[in-house]
Amino acid sequence: MRLCVAACVAMTFAGCSATPAHLADGKASASAATGAPAPELHVNVTRDSVSLEGAAKPLFSVTGNGRDGADGALKLNGPDDYFITSFGEALTQARAKGLTGDRLHVVIDPDVSYRLLLELLFTAGQMKVTVFDLEEKGVPGRLFRVESSVEVPVASGAAVDGRLGLALSFTADGVGMATVKGNILPECAQRPVAFGPRLTFPNVDGAIDLLALRTCATRAKATRAELEGTSVVTLLASAKDPPTFDAIARVAVTIHGDDAHPLFPDIRLAMVP
Repeated sequence: MRLCVAACVAMTFAGCSATPAHLADGKASASAATGAPAPELHVNVTRDSVSLEGAAKPLFSVTGNGRDGADGALKLNGPDDYFITSFGEALTQARAKGLTGDRLHVVIDPDVSYRLLLELLFTAGQMKVTVFDLEEKGVPGRLFRVESSVEVPVASGAAVDGRLGLALSFTADGVGMATVKGNILPECAQRPVAFGPRLTFPNVDGAIDLLALRTCATRAKATRAELEGTSVVTLLASAKDPPTFDAIARVAVTIHGDDAHPLFPDIRLAMVP
């Protein structure tokens, strides 16, 4: 099933910078040669490299599944930055050739780090890419869409916007669920475990109980006043301990709901220091 997730990528990052001047002219949408909509460029992300579809060699290599993002030497302002200069340059060149406009299709290995993914999305967003189809490699049907209008990151240390509805926090031990008014009802989870200020669905045999998570979110949306009328959920993770894309994709598809009965379809991606 293809899920179209209307969303923006809300990023809370330290050390980010504006788009370099020589890359700032990121204009979207049509092929200069034909005037037709530009195609959706495919980007392949593995635990070892990032490459553009059809390229003779990878754009850059990745160390340790991208847990710390791209190598600091590839970024505009060192390891804590989120703008990958070579990726931005590659997108500029692809657009000049009419190979892409405002869309990317990103095929991601399951064990690729969330940190590397957000660096790629942030860089592309600075280049005026606004639609991302995110596909988990080797998992049929695990494909969802993120639409982003974000061009600059939120200031370092800024709190997540209180209007963002539901928040799911990824930790090494599981997923915490809360609203701006505090924990979701503890009794709504099958195996609640206290983790800081949030309720956690613990990892069981390395996986989250997705049925329990969806049941809890469904009940919360029906009973919590602060969730009335909202469709927004923010997926949060720490830059120091980022989850894999597989963990993010499983939860994103679950919390979205199905096309006929969407639950929280407006998914936002965030990272905190």
